[in-house]
Amino acid sequence: MLHFLGMRATLVALLACIFAHLSNAQVILLSENRSVSASGWAQGEGAGLQSYSFIQTPSASFADFNGSVSGSADSTDVIPPDLGYGNLTLFPHHAKSQSNQTSTISPSAIAVSGSLLADEGGFAFGGGGSSLSLARSVFEVGFRVDAPIAYTLSAAPLLGFHQDSGGDGASSLFDFSLTSASHGVILNYYDFLGASLFGDSSGILQPDDYILRLDVLAFTDPDPIGDFAAAEYSVSLTTTTVPESASTGLLLGLALAGLVAMRRRFAHLRR
Repeated sequence: MLHFLGMRATLVALLACIFAHLSNAQVILLSENRSVSASGWAQGEGAGLQSYSFIQTPSASFADFNGSVSGSADSTDVIPPDLGYGNLTLFPHHAKSQSNQTSTISPSAIAVSGSLLADEGGFAFGGGGSSLSLARSVFEVGFRVDAPIAYTLSAAPLLGFHQDSGGDGASSLFDFSLTSASHGVILNYYDFLGASLFGDSSGILQPDDYILRLDVLAFTDPDPIGDFAAAEYSVSLTTTTVPESASTGLLLGLALAGLVAMRRRFAHLRR
């Protein structure tokens, strides 16, 4: 009877080992870099430069982040007195930008979404006044995979819009990548166009160190007339356990053999 109890204890321990093996954490968070920022300036002809710059980061590493910053600047052209109109201030110039990011980070799911706007405009008296604006959202997380995992990387349409009156540079930019230390570039997506579609990507991540990065910009260039750019984004990475078939199969085989042996022993004791 003592032998039977010992076999049962061994089997229980083996089953516990199997379940621990299957549920063992396979993603370890290593580092993160997240921020939203907005900056710009406006300067009228004959007037002083007005500028702004704001940035916001999470309160703690890997904490939920609901970042939002915005700013604006205004200036006006000053008509030179020698034109006979006196010191009149006309033709305003403005710059405005804002950036929003909502992101969450956990070993099983990473998600980030947000929007950006950069706007500037005015009318230059004599062509000397101008303005510029920039909005940026940075999301980067480093993690380690210690056993193969299945992943799905989803991006709702990465949308960018812009209107460039001068045709010389207002745009939105998406720089999106998943890279690894030893397995190279898993995904690299770089787009400078007005509207972009990415879609989904899935597969197996092998044991390695990885970095998921999304850098989104909306910006204008110094333009006396004005232009704007905007962007929206939404990206998520989810992972699921992929059991190691060889080791898990061995453990399950030992457990099954133990169960058969225990049943035979129990039947023998009942005789």
